Amino acid sequence: AGTVLVIEGGVLVLLLGVVLATLGPLAVRQLTWPIIYVLSLVSVQTFFLKGVGVFSLLLWTAALVLYLTLHFYCVSWNIEALAGGPRRLYVAGLALAAMLGAILLPSVVEAEQLLFRFLNPLDFGWAALTTPMVWVVARLRLRSRRP
Repeated sequence: AGTVLVIEGGVLVLLLGVVLATLGPLAVRQLTWPIIYVLSLVSVQTFFLKGVGVFSLLLWTAALVLYLTLHFYCVSWNIEALAGGPRRLYVAGLALAAMLGAILLPSVVEAEQLLFRFLNPLDFGWAALTTPMVWVVARLRLRSRRP
């Protein structure tokens, strides 16, 4: 899990570096989605990719697959601990839900609204709730192991 996080972070820093190198820091501040600019550099002409486009497309695809893999693994591990059952089934269900969600979003505008109005606050609340709880549980377990 740690290796995946390092690779994901490296990919995002590398793609941000591409945007900064091509547009400059002043223009990047004006962009809502810098990665969209990088992906717009991808040009498909007779099924050949060229330049920075091939690099960014492959890198972003790998980063997205790693991100989803890591999070589906963690969620399925937690569900398995709570409810039991086969973890593969949970991962398949999560992957199907992600695919359906991606297919059912009709436009980039609606995806952005969903992300900023619902998912970001939900994710922040979840992180704010679970981070202190993980620390408390770790301390309690550490105390219970000491003689």
